Amino acid sequence: MEKIKMEIWSDVFCPYCYIGKTNLEAAIEELGVSDKIELEWKSYQLKPGYKQVPGETANQSLAKHLRITPERARELNQQVSASAAQSGLNFNTDIMVWADSFDAHRLIHFAATKGLSSTLKGSFFKAVFEEGKNLNNSDDLVLIAKSIGLEAEEVVQVLHSDQFSREVRKDIEEAQVFGIQGVPTFVVNREYAFSGAQPKNNFKQVLSQLLAES
Repeated sequence: MEKIKMEIWSDVFCPYCYIGKTNLEAAIEELGVSDKIELEWKSYQLKPGYKQVPGETANQSLAKHLRITPERARELNQQVSASAAQSGLNFNTDIMVWADSFDAHRLIHFAATKGLSSTLKGSFFKAVFEEGKNLNNSDDLVLIAKSIGLEAEEVVQVLHSDQFSREVRKDIEEAQVFGIQGVPTFVVNREYAFSGAQPKNNFKQVLSQLLAES
């Protein structure tokens, strides 16, 4: 039986992508089908070229991004934190630092060559939403990558070059071709797609059906 390939377009600054990844991986583990599912992480940028403003709070950044008031942004952050808690995640959006995610995506592609893309993706999510790390800071990126077993020297070499930029741009272009306008979006065997931070049981139903049909 061939593996089911699931390509996932997401951004490391998307809270629902973090929740979706957590629920999907929990579903795969509970079903005991990790050897039957191949996950491939695809790059997507919610705010390409984002420029940090010194002293700007996470709520202010979100308000600017969504063109809403900081008060409404705070309410949305509280709501998403409550959703995350249901998946066992401990969001601390008050200390979140928005940044341009391009380099983080490049490193995820690099990690894929070592079989560590899912691990690094998860570490970046945790760094953003739970630890308030700055993914525009090369030192933070190197420390996070090193913590999952990547060689610091190789990570620095990637960051100081243009490596994997083409792969990131290709993912973003493919998203446009497929008409992907929001993340997370899950594409199964290039045959059909669904989006959103699905609950764990939804993922289990989808995966069970796919495996039964394969």
